Amino acid sequence: MVMRLPPRGRSPAPVADKSPEPAMPKQVRGPIMPPRFPVKKPPPTAKRSPLPPRLRGEIKALADAARARWAASQDSD
Repeated sequence: MVMRLPPRGRSPAPVADKSPEPAMPKQVRGPIMPPRFPVKKPPPTAKRSPLPPRLRGEIKALADAARARWAASQDSD
């Protein structure tokens, strides 16, 4: 009778103890250990208030004018 050596590395799983269901059911949901202290949420970050539409329009107009002036100065070269 030839004795086969198990492959090197990980030890093979025992074959004789094959039960249809595992001994301990896996925990599907939730942490294994609940936190000891309640976790505080960080304060919400202060969002910058968006510019009012009137100001936004003014800035856009100024930017467009500046772009047009810059383009004109590039053409003259």
